[in-house]
Amino acid sequence: MPISSPGIGSGLDVQSIVSQLVAIEQRPLAQLQSKQVTYNSQLSSFGQISGKVSALQDAAAALAKPTAWTKTSSSTSDSASVTVTSSGTAAKGDYSVSVSQLAKAQNLVTAGFTDSSTVVGTGRLRIELGTWTDLGPPASATTAFTPKTASLPFDIEFATGGDTLAAIRNKINDAKAGVTASIINDSSGARLVIRSNESGAENALRITEVDENGDPATGALAGLTFDPTGGASTTLTQTVPAQNALATINGIGLVSASNTFKDVADGMSFTAIKTTTTDVNLKVDIDTASFKNALTKFTAAYNAVNATLRELTKYDESSRNGGVLQGDRTALTIQSQLRSLVQGTGGTSSVIKRLGDLGIALQRDGSLTTDDTKLSNALANPAEVALAMSSTSDAAPGNRGIAALFESFGKAVTGADGTLTSRSASLTNRIRLNGKEQDTFSTRVEATRARLLKQYSALDTKLASLSGLNSYVSQQITAWNRSSR
Repeated sequence: MPISSPGIGSGLDVQSIVSQLVAIEQRPLAQLQSKQVTYNSQLSSFGQISGKVSALQDAAAALAKPTAWTKTSSSTSDSASVTVTSSGTAAKGDYSVSVSQLAKAQNLVTAGFTDSSTVVGTGRLRIELGTWTDLGPPASATTAFTPKTASLPFDIEFATGGDTLAAIRNKINDAKAGVTASIINDSSGARLVIRSNESGAENALRITEVDENGDPATGALAGLTFDPTGGASTTLTQTVPAQNALATINGIGLVSASNTFKDVADGMSFTAIKTTTTDVNLKVDIDTASFKNALTKFTAAYNAVNATLRELTKYDESSRNGGVLQGDRTALTIQSQLRSLVQGTGGTSSVIKRLGDLGIALQRDGSLTTDDTKLSNALANPAEVALAMSSTSDAAPGNRGIAALFESFGKAVTGADGTLTSRSASLTNRIRLNGKEQDTFSTRVEATRARLLKQYSALDTKLASLSGLNSYVSQQITAWNRSSR
């Protein structure tokens, strides 16, 4: 098959002609592509606004809850001795606390062995948790043990051939019987230390040797027992007794198995770090800091929305360029609604009617600034702030608080049927239809390109043929003229 290139035979620039004609045909396609870029930019911009408004809605929702304005915080005059915690709803109050005794976990120690590999013996140990009464010398007949409620004895069996001190330690720990065993090496050798996992008088230990039937026994494990009741075997030495923490609060005695006294006063707890010689003052007061923090988050979220809207709707006189949403009705409406909310009233307080009464003022650029002194004065009366900001019952929607109004605004804008949601859905649909139009038009342009190329290629061939005929006729005329001479 011969190789041909349009335009070679006739000198006609077929490719250039077709390209120029197709470029004219493609102008509507370029317009569609430009619209697609605009639509995508607008959709992205509305996505930015939606995200900022959602953050504002969340910040407003936190302020719209009545409980947001009843939070309290706690403090201590001596954190080295007593620390304090409180729930956000703890009642205000001042308390004097003294600590006379700290809670401790019982600690028992064996006599010294040569080393941890020393074989101690075989048998079965029974470990029980409970309370010792009148704990005295090992031979005291008045000592009594009361097992802890809902706590069962735990038996640990040791190998027939005899277990080493290290193996006994491991088996006690693996049994998870409420105690921890360890080995300490001192001047007397290797000593097994058995310690209750929990402090408090009710978590003391009784360790006895028993036979396979659970009856008392005396064997190779007699050196690991602690049962100071009359006539019983006790070979372990108590180095730390099990005891409760003792304290007073406003003169009232308190007892706790741990060093933390939980919920001793309307959601307040305190932890004893050491015994005290003077009273420690604990205070639960209104949590003004959390109020300020919540309002700061709100104003920051508002300013983020405002800054985004200003940037997207601005018009730069010097460059004569507008933002992506410059003149957009939806964006401008949102701006107007926000300013109206800031300047409007809400709630049922007779003292605080608008944000300005809290020291939160609207600036010329649409942002909010806060007068800290004015805000602090307003927060000194949190009940009135709650009336101004918090949501009210559905029965009186006209009395919704300022924060509740902002929350409702956020829902109206970003909700399933919200302004931004609907606008974004519309843009998404436009982008989809525009893409279809581009595909259709591209197919049409390619068909036009093929048709024009075919037509101009045929014209090129025809012109080439006519050029050849012209050359032949010219040659014949020249030949005739020569023969006639």
